[in-house]
Amino acid sequence: MSEIALKEARRAPRAPMGGDGGGEVEAAVKRLAALSAFDYDRVRSAEAEKLGVRVTTLDSAVERGRGPVSSDVARQGAVLKLALPEPWPSPVDGAVLIEALEATFARYLSLTEGAAPALALWTLHTYVFERFAITPRLAVLSAEKGSGKTTCLRLLQNLTAKPLLAAHITPAAMFRTLAMVRPTLLIDEGDTFISGNDELRGVINSGHGSDGALIRAVGEDFEPREFSTWAPLAIASIGELPDTVMDRSVIIPMHRRRADERVERFRLDRVEELRVLARKCARWAQDMGTRIGASDPPCPSWMSDRAADNWRVLLAIAEAAGGEAFARAVVAARKLTPVGGAAPSVGTALLEDIKRAFEEKGVARVTSADLVAALVVREERPWPEWKNGQALSVRELARLLAPFGVKPEQGWDSGRNVRGYTLSQFDDAFARYLPAVSARPLEPGDDAGLGVRSSAMGDRDLADGNGRDASKAAGSHGLADARLMTAAERLRGRVKPGITDEPELGYRNLKFTLLNEDT
Repeated sequence: MSEIALKEARRAPRAPMGGDGGGEVEAAVKRLAALSAFDYDRVRSAEAEKLGVRVTTLDSAVERGRGPVSSDVARQGAVLKLALPEPWPSPVDGAVLIEALEATFARYLSLTEGAAPALALWTLHTYVFERFAITPRLAVLSAEKGSGKTTCLRLLQNLTAKPLLAAHITPAAMFRTLAMVRPTLLIDEGDTFISGNDELRGVINSGHGSDGALIRAVGEDFEPREFSTWAPLAIASIGELPDTVMDRSVIIPMHRRRADERVERFRLDRVEELRVLARKCARWAQDMGTRIGASDPPCPSWMSDRAADNWRVLLAIAEAAGGEAFARAVVAARKLTPVGGAAPSVGTALLEDIKRAFEEKGVARVTSADLVAALVVREERPWPEWKNGQALSVRELARLLAPFGVKPEQGWDSGRNVRGYTLSQFDDAFARYLPAVSARPLEPGDDAGLGVRSSAMGDRDLADGNGRDASKAAGSHGLADARLMTAAERLRGRVKPGITDEPELGYRNLKFTLLNEDT
């Protein structure tokens, strides 16, 4: 129980045992039985403390007070009743609130660097998402089970606005729920039913933007009706989600805690502190709504357009909160945004590997058979077991390249007329779909099976053991990471950066340092 709730419970008079106390207990049970399960869960511990009974005893009494479940509810389920938490009675400091949310996630979860600030900001965004054009999906991913994904969703269930925890939801149930109650939809075990379900994936993707909607024919007249899918959504999954979902998500990589790592076990019957934080989120959003909507911070220059769409919402909230929140948010964005954008699609990965094959062979033309041979030896890619465990074929290669406008051509090789490809055929595709700099191929161990590329620097030093600049060996973000952390430390130490002592200009200069890697 939180300190505030404990004080309030102690000040409340306890129900006397016997005499008129029985009437007060009955009245309390009747009042609690009329609450929804969601609202009752919020107050059950404090009410049990007031009545001087155990929580389990109160639960049993309230269950009896509700009476038997009606046959209609048993057959058709209960009506969804989701409500925002009651706002905290006094104004809330946004920067302090974000720090408290970060500490809460770090208390119960083993998190990578940047994950706690991202989770805190995403939580706050659920209270104000309607003030933005984008609601980024939250992808909570792990390589194996037992990594804290469900615990993360349970925390979000107690902290976000109108949370609704679900698993194995159907497309029809999802879009109707989103349109009807605008919940924060929390989907567990997404790896078991989202991949391969094109209709469900379409619902998830369409709700990323405020104009997201589905058209369905309803009623006896089959009248076309629009169903809005615009609502916050988080998905927990073992392994990667479909590319289109990943592209619309802020990605939170999860991992099992080490034996020497200590995190507190989360208990569903002790969530009073989380309820207090949820109420403070509601109050801050209520007071800061206009300012949040007006905030439009520039996004880091190293982000792709889609990543910028996702993070702009969280950066705007951090900027409105003030304090150190913005600096920590940019550091989180750097650590959690895959290098070069989201994990490559099949088409992009194929172009990357073809480009490398031409470079390694040092030729301007290659036969279809030789190109396939160069692709299928890359064990970390899907080509060795492309279809039903069989390697990529010449025919399948041609099919994959056709959308890029590349087709095999007849030509002479060692006195034989064979089909193949010339490097010049790929000029347009390489220019359009590959980065301007040489693409770093996806190597074994890059993503621990998640399909997510993290920042190349991580915790490395700027120079390796040979005295070389490690940023050159590790990737183009190395030195930028160091500058980013330096800028964040300046703010944390309240040192005005830059060339001016004027506070506002100093802050703008710091923001420029944070957002642009080449300063």
